Amino acid sequence: MAERVFLSRKDDNKIGSFEYGLGLLNIDVSKEAWELVKSPKRIHEYDPDQKKQYLLEVCAWIHERRHYLDTFGTIAGISVYASRLACLSRFIKVSIDLKHKGVTWQLPIEKWVTDESCPKEVKDLRRFLISYGISTDFFFGNFEPQTIPGHMPEAWLMMPNSENLPGMPMFPFSLSVGAPHGDISVLFPIGFEALLEGAAQAVSRNLVDTLFPDLNRDILVDQIIVLHREDHEPEPSREEWAKMVSLYNATDLLISKYLRNQGVHEFPRALVLKLTDIALSSGVISIEDISDSTTMTRIDSAAIVFVDMLESLSVDQLKNNDFDYPEHIDALYVRLLEKIRQGGDWDTVLDHESIYNAPHVWQSFLAQNLTKPLLERRIETKHESMYGKEHVTQIFDRNLPCVQVMNGQLRFENIPEPVQRSWAQQMILSEIAQQIFSNEEVILCPRAHRMLPGMESLDLSGGKCRRNERQGCGSWRAGRELLLPRCVFSSALSALSVVTDNDIVQE
Repeated sequence: MAERVFLSRKDDNKIGSFEYGLGLLNIDVSKEAWELVKSPKRIHEYDPDQKKQYLLEVCAWIHERRHYLDTFGTIAGISVYASRLACLSRFIKVSIDLKHKGVTWQLPIEKWVTDESCPKEVKDLRRFLISYGISTDFFFGNFEPQTIPGHMPEAWLMMPNSENLPGMPMFPFSLSVGAPHGDISVLFPIGFEALLEGAAQAVSRNLVDTLFPDLNRDILVDQIIVLHREDHEPEPSREEWAKMVSLYNATDLLISKYLRNQGVHEFPRALVLKLTDIALSSGVISIEDISDSTTMTRIDSAAIVFVDMLESLSVDQLKNNDFDYPEHIDALYVRLLEKIRQGGDWDTVLDHESIYNAPHVWQSFLAQNLTKPLLERRIETKHESMYGKEHVTQIFDRNLPCVQVMNGQLRFENIPEPVQRSWAQQMILSEIAQQIFSNEEVILCPRAHRMLPGMESLDLSGGKCRRNERQGCGSWRAGRELLLPRCVFSSALSALSVVTDNDIVQE
């Protein structure tokens, strides 16, 4: 099985429905749910089942929007996205070098790297991406939950790790499953993903409580989803039980368990958001080659900061949510904002129409038009824009740029057309790289094969995509006799030296 790499095609590169590698939201929201956001009192026009359905849709939209803001408005999120684009840029650079030498990528990659003819820069890139994949797995907490017998009184356990990485905080969720296992604890890893999920869950509940204050707060049950089995099915093993439980508010439950152990049974939900934001303001992941044969990864675990903050604060500070951000975080955001202000917008990128520069165009646009206003609000409100109840309404700010799939349709909100083109180009480049380093022999067009949500509404061939699909386009493998049509996908394959111009229809 190929090593996991750095991009966006596989499910383990998603957080819920949010394609964090592409900054792509995927949401299904009915007209009725949208109307409730504008006119909350209309909730009483619906029966209980309708209320729950529409509230779930509102929550899902808020939930995914919070993921978006945490990705582009926190140090940890920015470092994850920036390092991913750095990996993509390195892949592009290697591809340009191959093209200049008249060399094309040979697939599958795992076979090619064992051949003496394989260029050194390809082997170095593979090592770099494998190292990055291992590091991001740890940073995200991308591990299967484990189970241990009995109920664990601790709020978290530190599990040792391999690959010379620090330990991973694990939340023990205890439950009784009957004979033969009795009481068990499912250990959920607390990493970047769990922190984002916990924050999104807390924000969605906060805003629903604000919009619909007279509703029963238990109308939405959001702690766990248990996949029930049929009576005739055999008793699951402990490992199977772990896979049957999904937990989206593990950080909330971890704080609850920790404070209960201290004799405190209630705390403001904003505590979850504040602790999470401090953790996400402290976590960093970066990677670089320090020699021809060694790749160095820097990881400051946001999850470890999260549990360390819990232990360092007094019970009174926690139950009253009364504590300040560490001063170094204030200074860090001020410096980052100043650096962004000194940079240019997308149209200052040299040769910004080139497919090679698409990632740089997209990154420059995001920095100036999304991250900059988020950081300005953060500094102006002393971080309350990320946790204070009166400020989290920036979730609803429709002026912020966004790429989202709404009810199956791809939409660009507040993004100029040239930047839309660059987003599509860097998406295609990303998907090609993902497939190459997943050891695929056939490279698929993400539009033709619907590899991402909303692809059917994206045209990559001047209005000819549907016609081209009917004529058999949409994939490439060595030895293919049918020429590729001229489109963004084939242009990307050519630019990356996967194919030559002779493999593309000349129009």
